[in-house]
Amino acid sequence: MSDLPVVHLKTIDSTSRYAAELLRRINNEQKSAAPNNAPFIVWAEEQSGGRGRHGHEWQSPRGNLYVTIALPPPDLGAEHHGLLPLKAGVVLARFIEREFGLRITLKWPNDILFGGSKLGGILVETSLNGSRFGELLIGIGLNLNHAPNLKDGDYQAVALHSLLGHSLEVADVAHRFARGFMPLWNELPGERVVAAYSEYAVNPDEIFYHGLGSERRFARLDIMRDDGTQLLHALESTESVESGESVASGESAIALSHADHGWRWALQSAEPRELAIVDIGNTATKLAYFSDARNESAAWIDHVLHEPDETSLRQTLIKLRQHVDGVAVPLHITSVRPERTKLLMQLASALGWPVVVVKKRPVRRRGNGYALKDLGIDRLSAIEGWLASLNDGERRQGDHYGIVIAAGTATTVDAVTAGGRHLGGLILPGIKLALGSLHQAASLLPNIDPETELTTESLRLNLGRDTRSAMLSAVIQMTVGAVNEVRQRLQRQERMAELAGGIVVTGGWGQQLASRLGGSYKPELILSGARVLALGGWR
Repeated sequence: MSDLPVVHLKTIDSTSRYAAELLRRINNEQKSAAPNNAPFIVWAEEQSGGRGRHGHEWQSPRGNLYVTIALPPPDLGAEHHGLLPLKAGVVLARFIEREFGLRITLKWPNDILFGGSKLGGILVETSLNGSRFGELLIGIGLNLNHAPNLKDGDYQAVALHSLLGHSLEVADVAHRFARGFMPLWNELPGERVVAAYSEYAVNPDEIFYHGLGSERRFARLDIMRDDGTQLLHALESTESVESGESVASGESAIALSHADHGWRWALQSAEPRELAIVDIGNTATKLAYFSDARNESAAWIDHVLHEPDETSLRQTLIKLRQHVDGVAVPLHITSVRPERTKLLMQLASALGWPVVVVKKRPVRRRGNGYALKDLGIDRLSAIEGWLASLNDGERRQGDHYGIVIAAGTATTVDAVTAGGRHLGGLILPGIKLALGSLHQAASLLPNIDPETELTTESLRLNLGRDTRSAMLSAVIQMTVGAVNEVRQRLQRQERMAELAGGIVVTGGWGQQLASRLGGSYKPELILSGARVLALGGWR
């Protein structure tokens, strides 16, 4: 039984127009604006006159979700009207996350994005009599099985079926949404909307653009006010779309208070967009430049070991900056070392480079009794990078598992299903840390440098023939044995099958470990996962 009564239509011009007409009839019959029969939901299999922002047509072929929810007049003052589309966006985001395991991105005020492509949209309408609201109409279009060709060619659409690897039954999704909407709506009070919205919103300091004929203006995203107004700081610059040249000279504030504003997130563009990523690990900083953010292969990669002297980091950062063209490419940072983050931000600021600190939030990873706060952003990036690399066939095997291993200062081992469910993990000493600990604890044991002594033969042997090889073999066996124990438990106790090619390794001695485990080695995995977090997902 649905919490919301459902009015199901085969075809209609607009679900919002039909819902408004129903409310007029109800109110006329009752000779009063209250009580009425809201809430209810209107669901149509297709629309001939669907409406988006600015009066634009919303293409509405069969196979996608088109609904309008009619709610009683909201208990909000007129000054908080701007919170309503934001609240609707959070409700839809939470529904998608709960039902499909995907964390979407919300772009103010009503774009539903995944990986910079448009997954859906929201149009909130109400009447206002003096200071009193009338009934609320929340129109939602969500691409389930078709990604329409958008008339505005400046950005692209995406559909859930291509993200999940399978088609969806529209009626099932519609009725699940009808059951789930009111509990999600009621559990979010007005004073928590802005904070809840920020959990899904485009990151602060991201770059936005506004097209002006053949030129573009750029702006940096700032905070959102308590009334739902979005602030931008416009970079006083213009970029010729033809020449790509730009000039920056200061900032000026802009307050967006309604939907008709024309500003776009730079990474929402249909054209290839550059992306600069820095991942700060425990012992090294890795830097990458992606000439196209949607391509998981970086055009340039480098790394710098952490040193008290910042010279090497500054020089490498300058090399990265030389790859970036124009003011529209901020530097995105993921980090497990706050003090190194602060240093890098200072160095970037000296170069006049805006910085975005990427939030630790999942894109495809689902919890399985594990809180996100218990998972470091390096592990999360490795997991998301692996999940994003799966093809449709692999994604359809949602109950098969893979094991993601990052062999660095510590070696992390995470078991994840192809559907994104995190099954748990291990954290072991890295090979260098383990050997160093043995030497420190027992001074007669030699100090072994694995970078010079780790050979093909030492990887092949299970037992050492002398002290040095025994130590090296033991540390290798400790890691290999732990991974194989995880595999056996998943297969025997959980009755799960391993995804073909499901063992993926990254990190310092990851190539040697991958060969021992029969897995693949992906040196860019964490950087690619950081790219996914910055974009808010990608296939």
